[in-house]
Amino acid sequence: MNANPMSDQFYAAAAAARRIVAAHAFPDSPVVVRPRGWVDEVSDDFMAAYRADPRGCLHLQSPQPVFGTLQEMGIVRCVGCYTLHALAGVRPPCDRCGGDSSDVCQGSVTVGPVVIVVSMCDACRAVTNAEQQG
Repeated sequence: MNANPMSDQFYAAAAAARRIVAAHAFPDSPVVVRPRGWVDEVSDDFMAAYRADPRGCLHLQSPQPVFGTLQEMGIVRCVGCYTLHALAGVRPPCDRCGGDSSDVCQGSVTVGPVVIVVSMCDACRAVTNAEQQG
């Protein structure tokens, strides 16, 4: 236990975010502790956008897992609002190549308690997985 209760809440929220991602990971995706290449770059870009202009739903009052997408850089939502947003939206294009094919599916990367949802086609997912391996 940390002497700072807010730190304890932050670390608990980060652990919860990692559990959420592990439960919904692609079966063929590697478990990534330190992202490399494109994933590292877009994660940094998302967090920089959030730090420059923090925006999110009104339910974010204490440390908790939050969700964002690369289509809306820097905007975070609680799990309930993200779920409603995802269900209401159209299928996003691939975040890496911009392709709009039927094989686009979603994966994610965590940065502390932030879950960044990434949409990728099969080809880009294979390239991204290879980057994380090597």
